[in-house]
Amino acid sequence: MKHILRCLLKLESILDISTYKDRYGEVHILNHEELHICISYSEDIVALAVSKTRVGIDIEAKRPLALKKIL
Repeated sequence: MKHILRCLLKLESILDISTYKDRYGEVHILNHEELHICISYSEDIVALAVSKTRVGIDIEAKRPLALKKIL
């Protein structure tokens, strides 16, 4: 994530980026409150969204559905 942010923010090093979570668990970039980050993961899949507006993503790995659990 920091490598992507380094490119977006045009910074020299990932060491120039500090992230933190607020009391609701949302990830923020220190001194860049104009950017919003959302991270979603499921099994071995990760999705990252970085936006200037609030954004939300949710992913899930596709799993076979057992019909006997439904009936």
